[in-house]
Amino acid sequence: MNRIILSIITLVAAALSAAAAPDWHDDILSTMNSTDNVDRNIVVNRQPSTRVITAANYRYTFKSKALYASIRSKLLSREPDATSVIIRPGKDGEIIMKFKRSNETRNYSLSKIKGRYQLIISVNEEQELARKREQVRKQAADARQRAQKARQDAQKARQEAQRQAQIARQEAQKARQEAQRQAQIARQEAQRQAQIARQEAQKARQQAQSQARIARQEAQKARWQAAQSRNSSSTKTIIISDSGSNSDAIKSVNDNLRAAEQERKKLLRK
Repeated sequence: MNRIILSIITLVAAALSAAAAPDWHDDILSTMNSTDNVDRNIVVNRQPSTRVITAANYRYTFKSKALYASIRSKLLSREPDATSVIIRPGKDGEIIMKFKRSNETRNYSLSKIKGRYQLIISVNEEQELARKREQVRKQAADARQRAQKARQDAQKARQEAQRQAQIARQEAQKARQEAQRQAQIARQEAQRQAQIARQEAQKARQQAQSQARIARQEAQKARWQAAQSRNSSSTKTIIISDSGSNSDAIKSVNDNLRAAEQERKKLLRK
């Protein structure tokens, strides 16, 4: 009975000891953070409410060959558990390892650069990765929507520009047609006025010719009467009086002719 109890106690102690043992990842971090002559660059992201680490990046640079060998040995011992492993050739060849856990992803890179060793560790919580992927997906979708809207706006702008250009061309065509119509009306009106002027001038010439013919007839009649008067009467006074009347008639005819000619020239100048 005592032996059974002792066995149970031993098993419980072993379980508690195993539970209390630090994770190998934490062991590496503890070693790198406590060892002297190690340059450290650490960036940690935590949830604002719970302060739980959601993402962490560790960069360690050092010269110790022994520390490098220790870290390399620990990483290689975990090779069976890794989801992906890359080991570069050479005794100092780079080691790249990735581990997937239920709630996080761990990445390790151990290399030698310019005579110094470098260990890079990144830890990302799976939920955080999913959130980031969703955020990236949403940003990409928003970017696509913005690009599509920009293309639609550009297409609308081009269509509006084309519509405005079409309206401008139509307005210009209407303006040209109206100008042509007004020019045609002006030419027709000018032709009509010229026709009226020619008709008025022709009428004035005809009137002048008629008046001149009448005046010649009157003058001829007056000369004939004067000749008859000279033959039938010896009174000088009557002859003088007739001559004066004839002169006035001739002068009147000449004045009418000059007035008709001036009127004709005036009509032609319109």
